[in-house]
Amino acid sequence: MKKDRPSAFRGVAGVLLAVLLTVNVCVLWSVHRQQARSRLESHFWLVCHGGATAEQRRDAFTALVQAGNHQWRGARLQHLKLRGIDLAGAELEMIDLEGSDLTDGMLSKANLRAANLQLTVLAGADLSAAALAESYLRKADLTSANLRGADLRSASLEQTDLIGTDLEEADLTEANLLLAVLTGASLKDAQLAWATLDAADFTGADLAGADLTSASIQDTYFGQTNWWRATGLSTATIQRFKKDFAPGEEDPVDLQKDYQEWLSGQSQ
Repeated sequence: MKKDRPSAFRGVAGVLLAVLLTVNVCVLWSVHRQQARSRLESHFWLVCHGGATAEQRRDAFTALVQAGNHQWRGARLQHLKLRGIDLAGAELEMIDLEGSDLTDGMLSKANLRAANLQLTVLAGADLSAAALAESYLRKADLTSANLRGADLRSASLEQTDLIGTDLEEADLTEANLLLAVLTGASLKDAQLAWATLDAADFTGADLAGADLTSASIQDTYFGQTNWWRATGLSTATIQRFKKDFAPGEEDPVDLQKDYQEWLSGQSQ
């Protein structure tokens, strides 16, 4: 029996060691969670604290987003550099991002209803299927952004840069695009009924299937567009456009050909 004592001792020691290791792991995990919670609280404080620098607020916000925080309803995040930020599907209703830089940001299917995006840079950003109804985008930069299928009903887009922007199937019903620049934009099958398009520049835009029913188009420029492929234009407007915006010899050949084909169909 004496020979079994060392073996029994080793067995007890092994159990104690296992218990100690388990306790240590639990303690370390608890400390880690407390530290992580403390860091998150610190980040939230920096984002919301007016005395923090723009860089501190940017870094804190980015860390929180990366940690999976996508609920930012009503947050005030003005004048932050957030290039390439991933906020796809995020809750951003009534958020204030005035003057912030979200170049190449990922915001597809995000809820930005009634958001303040005045002077915000969203060039190259993915806003496809985003909810932007009643949002304020005055003088925002949406150059080459993807707004395909976005909801922009009653949105304010005065003097906004939409050069080369994809607005295919977007809903801009009753939106205000006064003095907006839409050079080379794609508005195929977009809804622009009752929209304010006064003094906007649509040079080279694709308007095939776009609904312009009752849209306000005073001093709006439609040169080099396929306006005849849009819907909702009154007979008087069509006659005026034939005079003012018919493709000339200096315009792309394909555009001239399409216009002549349309004219031929009208005469039949």
